[in-house]
Amino acid sequence: MASIRENLNHGLYTTHLPYPNKPRKPVLKSGATSKEAREYADALAAWELGQEDFQAQRRAYYEDVNRLENQFREDLLAELGVADHPKAHVLWLKAWEQGHGSGLAEVLNVAEDLVDLLL
Repeated sequence: MASIRENLNHGLYTTHLPYPNKPRKPVLKSGATSKEAREYADALAAWELGQEDFQAQRRAYYEDVNRLENQFREDLLAELGVADHPKAHVLWLKAWEQGHGSGLAEVLNVAEDLVDLLL
């Protein structure tokens, strides 16, 4: 079984889904001709369909990110030997709060520093 650091180095906790691009909403300029208004209406309808697709892709992206972060949390607590400890959740919250801004490797570093408080 690979260590959590090896898993981090291999990108096991990083989503491989691209973050979707938000479609730009068309703008109807002031004083538009009827032809431009029809073109705008068509573009607006296409944008609305694109918005639905964007929202679905964004939802899928964040679901994958959350799934991987949950897997990281489970693996981290298991590797530190505190998965069943009653205060494991507190350890996770503190490590996440202090480290996630710098990435998952820093969350691991903070958790390793704090785990002795539980043992």
